Order: sequence, then C-alpha cells, then structure tokens
Amino acid sequence: MLIVRTCGSGTFHNDERLQLLKQMIEYYTQYEFSKKIFKLHDHKGMLTVYWYQTPLDEEKELVKSAWEFLNEHHIEHCLIRITQSEI
Repeated sequence: MLIVRTCGSGTFHNDERLQLLKQMIEYYTQYEFSKKIFKLHDHKGMLTVYWYQTPLDEEKELVKSAWEFLNEHHIEHCLIRITQSEI
C-alpha cells in the first residue's frame, strides 16, 4: 500500500498521519482487505483511497472511521484497473 501526501503546490511530503492510518487499517483488519488498497493519497485533508478491487461497504466504512479518528472527514474511493503486464 502506497501512501502519498501533497500540499497545494503539488510537492510530496512524508506524513505520519497517513502512516498511522495505514497501521490502523492493517491492525483492525488483520491485513484482510488492506491488500485490496493500492494507495492512500492525502491532499489538503482530502483522502483518496485507490482500490485494486471493488471494496465492500464495510471496508469503506472502516477506512472512513479511521480517517475520522484522525479528525478528517473528506474521503473519496476510486477503483483502479491494472493489467498483469503493468505489474
């Protein structure tokens, strides 16, 4: 799972809160569906979750709850398609 945070200028930053979010997801799901997540991207507090597979509502809710725990409330889910040759 990749984690990326960008600011308004488009520069990339390390972000401890995304590291914490990733750890929370992995801990509470015991890695069950964290493998379905390709990337977590935080842009000015807007979290975009890129999924390899269509997430269940429960999976989206768990990510949302973890993000809200970090005092953020804007989240978007995107499904990506990667072919075997792109891996």
